Amino acid sequence: MTLAQHRELGEKLQEFRNLLMQDGLNIRPKSYPVSKSILAALKSIERMQSELDSVVCQDFPDCKDATQIYYQPGEPKG
Repeated sequence: MTLAQHRELGEKLQEFRNLLMQDGLNIRPKSYPVSKSILAALKSIERMQSELDSVVCQDFPDCKDATQIYYQPGEPKG
């Protein structure tokens, strides 16, 4: 992947993660099947962000903001 592709994918993953975390999607108790599906999707996105973060940092070691492509500043890293 190019650095531009990483940036685009990072933005899309963050948008989707934010959408899943919106209060409207998280109003049911955690025991509901849909809540479990949302939590599983979030975990998968976070795992993908972590793996892609490693890839972009390895492939583009001179990129000063590489660690922020898949994570917003201040967001915990998977």
